[in-house]
Amino acid sequence: MRGFYVSRFIRRSMRVIALGSFIVLFAIIAGIATTPWMAGTVIVEAVGTERVMVEIETGSAGQGEVVTLDVTFTDMTGGNVENVNYDIIASQGNEVVLDVKGAHEDNGIGSHTTTPLPLAASDTMPLNIQVTFNGFGIEEPFTGPIGQVATKQVVPEFGTITMMILGVSIVSIIAITTKSKIFPKI
Repeated sequence: MRGFYVSRFIRRSMRVIALGSFIVLFAIIAGIATTPWMAGTVIVEAVGTERVMVEIETGSAGQGEVVTLDVTFTDMTGGNVENVNYDIIASQGNEVVLDVKGAHEDNGIGSHTTTPLPLAASDTMPLNIQVTFNGFGIEEPFTGPIGQVATKQVVPEFGTITMMILGVSIVSIIAITTKSKIFPKI
């Protein structure tokens, strides 16, 4: 009789595991489809005491989409900096989707738009962004940490919705296990 309960327990456990795997797979797929994209802050340091932070924010990066890149330069306290000169390059694989040389922003905030992406950004094909700081000033010679490079990769990450779906999945598995009385009373 004990073998009957063990066999029944194993069959029901396998069903619950299969259902749980399906729910987790759904959570992962839903998370990739509804994921926000990364925004990052990179600190660029000079040899002297002057420092500047570069914040690069992007929108979604799907196949055929045009991506907006917002670049913000601030000092170490988060205050705006003025008269910033920089180069920005964005590429995916071997294809350059944005190449701006000698950009100048009076208020330290710039916005750039790529050409349509050849593929959706992924772990194997991220959107690579490189900002080279050319210095402060309106005319040369520029000052500051000249030649410092800030880089960023845009890849999908799991968002809040994915975590909520995963949480519901786990609660559902526990509820199904409890209601189906898989565990015989000892």
